[in-house]
Amino acid sequence: ADGFPFDPPLSSVGSAQSLRMGLQAKTYAEERGIDFTVVFCSPYYRCVQTAVGMITSLGGKALLVVDPALGEVYGPDIMGTVEPLDGSLRPIEATLEL
Repeated sequence: ADGFPFDPPLSSVGSAQSLRMGLQAKTYAEERGIDFTVVFCSPYYRCVQTAVGMITSLGGKALLVVDPALGEVYGPDIMGTVEPLDGSLRPIEATLEL
């Protein structure tokens, strides 16, 4: 994260919150007899950390999809030189195969 000053890591409070959020999602899923199989996040470091915390609390079985189209800033200092593809917004049906 030192190389990306505009992409800070989660604080210790944020890390704890991501684990609690994952536990809440797990309870929600168990009460309804469903599973979370995919967690989507932007490529920002703090977002990936949040998603990993949630997946950990969910039991570690959900896939993590890091989607550059979810980042709010597309500059080389933040996201590198790769730009999102045209048409990067997808209907939910396109993600069901994940």
